[in-house]
Amino acid sequence: MHDSDAAATDGDVPGAAAEGETPVAVAVVEHEGQGLVVQRPEGVPLAGVWAFPGREVGVGGDTAQAAVRAGLGDAG
Repeated sequence: MHDSDAAATDGDVPGAAAEGETPVAVAVVEHEGQGLVVQRPEGVPLAGVWAFPGREVGVGGDTAQAAVRAGLGDAG
């Protein structure tokens, strides 16, 4: 069980953002034994921290498409 699964209650949509939260998608990219991580830029929360590429999912957006955009955008 994932933490997000445990937090869901009856009537909740798994993966849906609560009021005031922004849904994001994360891409875990592996190629030939190498993983893709990016350093968060200055001026954003957790600046300088290394993380998997991620993007906000727009209202009504597709999580899988947002993850693909994140991976492609950060891979160059």
